[in-house]
Amino acid sequence: MTKNTRKDWLEKIENLGEKQTPYVLTDLNIIEENARQLKSLLDNVKIYYAVKSNSNPEIIKRLDGVVDGYDIASLGEWEQLQKDGVSPDRILFSNPVKIPNHIKNTYRDGLSYYALDSLDEIKKLSEFAPGANVYIRVQVSDYGSKFPLSKKFGLLPSHVAEYAFHR
Repeated sequence: MTKNTRKDWLEKIENLGEKQTPYVLTDLNIIEENARQLKSLLDNVKIYYAVKSNSNPEIIKRLDGVVDGYDIASLGEWEQLQKDGVSPDRILFSNPVKIPNHIKNTYRDGLSYYALDSLDEIKKLSEFAPGANVYIRVQVSDYGSKFPLSKKFGLLPSHVAEYAFHR
C-alpha cells in the first residue's frame, strides 16, 4: 500500500466539487492499514469493527479480510452486513438496550452473540434468543477519567455474580 502525499490529498479535495457539507473524505488504504496494524499489535485478540462508526459498504468490504468480525447495534446494521455476504457467526450484537424485535430477527437469522449490560436484557435475551451466547460487560471504576462512562455501560459486579449463580 502506498502512503498518500500532501499533493495526493489536495488533489482529492479539489476533485470533490460541490459536495454537501459535512462531507467525510476517507482513504480505504489508510483504514485497512490501521486495522492490519492494530491486529498485528494485538496478537491473539479478535478484532471486531463497530459498524456504527462508519457503515459505508466500501469500508466493510475492505476490512472483511482483516477483521475477525463486526459489532452491530441494530437490525438495520445486520441487514446491511447480510447484503454484503457477512456470515452471522462473525457478528456481535452489542447495543446495551436491544429492541425485542431486533433480537428476535437477528437470532432467527443465525446471530448468536449478544452483549449483556443489564438485568432487563437477560430477560429479553432469554425470551427472544434462547440458548444464545452472551458476553457480559461489567462496570469498572473510571476514577480520574476525563470522560467518565462507568455508569453508562455494564452490570455491577455484584449483579454479575448473582446472575452467574442463579441461572
